[in-house]
Amino acid sequence: MILSLWTGVLSGQCPEKCYCDGHRVICRGQQLSTIPLSVSHATELDLMTNTLASIPDDAFNGWPNLTEL
Repeated sequence: MILSLWTGVLSGQCPEKCYCDGHRVICRGQQLSTIPLSVSHATELDLMTNTLASIPDDAFNGWPNLTEL
């Protein structure tokens, strides 16, 4: 039961339509038109093959540890 609760907490930290692997957030090929909600511990964000038309200046303000896009 404790493992089940822990898994739920971890999965809640990953944006919808994305896959999280440690410090990586992978949202490749998900038809995203906006930047996903932040994952504060993430250092990498993969947005390849999405439908982002524009990226607002403040789009990554909630990603304080992001070093690779």
